[in-house]
Amino acid sequence: MNTSFDSLQTPCLILHQSRFDANVTRLYEKCKVHKTAIRPHLKTAKSVALAKRMQRAPMTGITVSTLHEAEYFYNAGFNDILYAVTIAPNKIERAVTLATKCPSLILLIDNVTVFKIFDRFVQGIKAEHQFNIRLMIEIDVDGHRAGLLPNEEELLALAQSIVESRNFTFCGLMTHAGESYTCQTPVDLQQHAKQEVERMQEAKRFLQQHDIKCPVLSIGSTPTANAYENLDEIDEIRAGVFVFYDLVMTNIGVCTIDDIALGVLSTVISHKKSHNRVIIDAGGLALSKDRGTASQKADFGYGLLIDALTWIPIGQLVVNQANQEHGVVYLQNTEQFSNLPVGAKVIVLPNHACMTAAAHSEYHVFEDGRIIDTISRINGW
Repeated sequence: MNTSFDSLQTPCLILHQSRFDANVTRLYEKCKVHKTAIRPHLKTAKSVALAKRMQRAPMTGITVSTLHEAEYFYNAGFNDILYAVTIAPNKIERAVTLATKCPSLILLIDNVTVFKIFDRFVQGIKAEHQFNIRLMIEIDVDGHRAGLLPNEEELLALAQSIVESRNFTFCGLMTHAGESYTCQTPVDLQQHAKQEVERMQEAKRFLQQHDIKCPVLSIGSTPTANAYENLDEIDEIRAGVFVFYDLVMTNIGVCTIDDIALGVLSTVISHKKSHNRVIIDAGGLALSKDRGTASQKADFGYGLLIDALTWIPIGQLVVNQANQEHGVVYLQNTEQFSNLPVGAKVIVLPNHACMTAAAHSEYHVFEDGRIIDTISRINGW
C-alpha cells in the first residue's frame, strides 16, 4: 500500500510509524539501563500487529485491561498475560476458561470477599480440569483507585488465603501510580516515582515479615516509567500510552508534541465566517470527549490541529467544541480561513490517546508523507 490521504474516509485514525518506533525504543532502552523487564500495557494499542512490532528485549509478557483483549492476544500467540483489572465475580468463569488454556495468565485481586467466591468456583470444577490460577494482589500507592494499602491487615489476610489455597499460585504485587497524571514538573514526577517504588517495597517487606514470599513487584505508568531513578527489588515496569503519547503527557513533561504518534485525520466541512469558526468532521465520537488537559498548564480543548503531511501544529488552533460528528475550531483571525479551505485535511492530536483510539477499528500507518499500511485493532470487553 502506498496511498494519499485523499483515499481515506474521514474521520479515521492515523499512526505515525517512525514516532511509534522511537517511543518504544526510548522506554525499552531505559528499562535495559535499570535491568528491569517491561510488560507493556496493550490497552492503548489493542493491536496484534503493533504488539509484535514491540516484541523484543526487555519485553517479557503483556498487560491487558479486558478479558476480550486477553483472549485476542492469546489467540495470536501471546501467552504471558497480566489482566490488570481486579477480577469481578461475574467474570470469574470466563477468566478460568482462558486460564485452562493459557497457564501463564495472571489475574488480579484486591479483596478477600471476591477471593472466597473465586476459590469456591475453582474448587467446584477442579475435578473436571487440572489447572492452577496465578494471582497478583493490587496495591494502592497513591490513593488513586483500587488496591490495598501496603501494610493493611486485609493485604495480609488476602495473601495468606491465596498461599493456603490449593487452587492458586501467589505471583506477587502490582500497582498503577495513577496520581502521577496530576504531576506538573519533573521534580514532582521523580518524587511520585520514588513513592511508588518505596510503597511497593514496603508491601513486600510487610508480607515477608509474615513468611509470605513475594515473587514479583510490578509497577508502572507512563509518567513514572520515564522518571524512575532507583528500581531496587522492582521486577517489571508496565506502561501503555508511551507508544503513542498524547497532549496530557506533553503537559506533564514526559514527551513533546513532536513525539505524539497518533492523530485523527479529519476534513474541513464548513466555514462559519460570521463567528470566525471552521467546522471539521471529527467530533466527540471520533476524538472522545476527554478533557484531560483542561486542568493542566495548556488547555488543548478536544485536541490540537496539525498539518496532515508535516505533523506541524497549525498555529495554536484546537478543537474548541465537540458535538457528536462535528468539531468546531475557533480561529484567531480571518486570515486563517485561507489556510483551512473546505475539503482540506487536518490531523487532530488527542488529549488521551487510549480514549481517542477506542473509537476506531483500525490504524492507517503514515510514513514519509504517505499511508503505507492499514492494521486492525480491537475494542469492547
